[in-house]
Amino acid sequence: MSEAVLITGATGTVGAEVCEQMRALAGYDVVRVARSAADGRAEVAWTMGVESPPQSLRGHWNYVIHCAADTRWTMDDQEALQANLASTVALRALIDRDTQLIHVSTAYSEGLRGAGTSRQRGDYRNAYEYSKALAEQWVTENVPTAVIVRPPMIIGRSSDGDIARPTGVYTLFQGLTSGLLAAVIGSPQARIELAPVDAVAHVIVSAVRAQPSVRSRRITVSGGSDALTLGELIARACARINDARQQHGIADIEVPPVIEREKWDRFFLPFARDHLTKRQLAVIELLSAFNVYTSSDRGFEPDWPVREIGKAFDTCVAWWCQRFHRTAMRVPIPWRLKVS
Repeated sequence: MSEAVLITGATGTVGAEVCEQMRALAGYDVVRVARSAADGRAEVAWTMGVESPPQSLRGHWNYVIHCAADTRWTMDDQEALQANLASTVALRALIDRDTQLIHVSTAYSEGLRGAGTSRQRGDYRNAYEYSKALAEQWVTENVPTAVIVRPPMIIGRSSDGDIARPTGVYTLFQGLTSGLLAAVIGSPQARIELAPVDAVAHVIVSAVRAQPSVRSRRITVSGGSDALTLGELIARACARINDARQQHGIADIEVPPVIEREKWDRFFLPFARDHLTKRQLAVIELLSAFNVYTSSDRGFEPDWPVREIGKAFDTCVAWWCQRFHRTAMRVPIPWRLKVS
């Protein structure tokens, strides 16, 4: 008999990849859940944490894989707690004593103290981290046999670079080709933890196929000491973008300088606020959410190491250049001071 598997967030970056890998396996009856089922990528529509579970989901599940989340770093506390904590608590109605829960969290749920056990908002860089940490705490306290998977920032598949929703580090690529990213804020030696989405999905699927844990387990997916530094990431991104541009006879983009965050905040930001255009300031504001992750040289200790991340990253940049061809081929506009 097939085992019943419920996957939440089935149309998201991680959820879509998990669905694809699970549906390729024999012996599992997979049901996909998302906020909307109109496009056929999910069988059941459910706004988790807002609505009660639909009647069609009532019953026994052998496995619940909770991928649903809002990963924006710019959310306020209320938005984040509704999206990430309330949606997790909503699973209470669908989990019984024989259900194995695989909860997808984030490596950044450790927060500033490196533990993830604090309930104080000030111990986290943003509302996203805070909400995911509280969701982890709820899972640990209420579903003691759960497996918690903690990926870092996610990029496309290692094989072809494809990704459902290119966010996070992909924002940098747009800045590089627009000319609006005149500098990258952070430390050149900062560790930028990335993982291909297929590797993250493989960890989750492996947790399903293993024997259920007798107590809570956390699996951190990361490159550790093999993670790219910020300097390496920017250099590789520019090199792969320029490879694509050269194929079309378009001039290379320049590698922007990396400016330490303290120096930027003290000397450059006040000048920028007074003299740059609204568009330039909007880009600075957009990327400021990313800056909190570009200043620390402390990587994560991996339970599941990410291998050959440089090669996977190159593949993802090449995919982005093809998928967003017009953006990748733009002629950067130099920064100009606004005229009073």
